[in-house]
Amino acid sequence: MIINHKKSFIFFRPLKVAGTSIEAMLSSACDSDDFITGPDIQHLDQKDDTGRVFEKFVKLNNTDEATGLDRFHIHTPPDILYSSTKSNWEDYTKITAVRNPWDLCVSYWWWCISQSKSWRRKDIYPAKSDSRIDLIRKFRVFLFTLSKSSLDGIQRREGLDELSPTITWFSDKSKRYYTDDMDKFIRFEYLEDDCRDICKFVGIKFNGIPRFKTDQRKLNIHYSNYYDPVTIRVVGEKFKEIVEKFEYKFESDS
Repeated sequence: MIINHKKSFIFFRPLKVAGTSIEAMLSSACDSDDFITGPDIQHLDQKDDTGRVFEKFVKLNNTDEATGLDRFHIHTPPDILYSSTKSNWEDYTKITAVRNPWDLCVSYWWWCISQSKSWRRKDIYPAKSDSRIDLIRKFRVFLFTLSKSSLDGIQRREGLDELSPTITWFSDKSKRYYTDDMDKFIRFEYLEDDCRDICKFVGIKFNGIPRFKTDQRKLNIHYSNYYDPVTIRVVGEKFKEIVEKFEYKFESDS
């Protein structure tokens, strides 16, 4: 999450929508009076996957002086920001990013696999030797397995520290970023064009999009290869509002 007070915009960062890259890009507009939750711990060197350095992409004004802890998680949704602060955000432009839910869920699976502490089911890790049937079976197990989210701190604060199917928690969490008061959307499928437009809108120079976390998905295949009729239907139902709002469709690579 980034809050720029002089240019009056907030960027809310959902899961798995190039949020790290977008935040690094927008951080160039921030100064000492602004707010940045900062990068994930594995990117504290401020370099993207190509070695490009982003000096301003660091945690800024996010440390609670009394406890020494972060005030907000990097994926804090809008309702938590609004309810946890006394500021008036009505005059701020709210920006977030969105992605085709069927592609989004596959990306989230790969992210969970890359985080050994958040997903320990080694038996459903995808492998290069997997057939399409193997991938479909493993992905289905992931979607329906009861688990706790890696964002346990936010869950406990909201009284949601319970087991639930991965697809249920993930869809419920994602939908919280697409409220009626959101002003601008960056579509993952049109990332460069939309980022260029956002930079022009907030009055900063567009210097390209940083490349963070581009190596997590190890199999270079279309997202449709992970799905069967059941999982296609379930993801469509769980993300119904997003599918309808942005007119997303499940598309095959064939």
